[in-house]
Amino acid sequence: ENLLREVVARRAKMVHDDRVRALEEARHEAGTSAPSVEAIVTAFLEPLLHRMTSEDPGWRYYCGLVAQLCMVPQFVELTHSELDPTALHFINALRAALPKASPRSIYWGYMFLLGAMVQAMAPTGRIDILSRGLCRSDDVEGALREMVPFVCGGLCSFANDERPL
Repeated sequence: ENLLREVVARRAKMVHDDRVRALEEARHEAGTSAPSVEAIVTAFLEPLLHRMTSEDPGWRYYCGLVAQLCMVPQFVELTHSELDPTALHFINALRAALPKASPRSIYWGYMFLLGAMVQAMAPTGRIDILSRGLCRSDDVEGALREMVPFVCGGLCSFANDERPL
């Protein structure tokens, strides 16, 4: 368990730093307003997904490992101290960008963002089969290009949510 925690923590710290830096750039560009939902989602997704395409094969292995493990409750318990600071940082940014959305919706929206990201991190070949080759599970840039507007559309739908809690 300690080895697994250390493996995750080392690379999670790098990704966290990249994500926070990207979010700070988005905040700077937004000026006195909150960054857009698209800027927040992009700042969250790009750092990890771009590392997957780097020359370092360790990132592909790391992403595959995390994608598999994040469905295991024991893993969530084991790594929450490494992963939660990033999660809360972005959840708070989404709350500022979507002030009329309920906190419940923001938390669920963040979890849906994670689910989409995990699918992109685990190139299982499923989309290759379903699309008969039109889409490829190893096309990280293509996944990112489609994922950002998809996730943003869902999150923005919470902006004026009239559903009862």
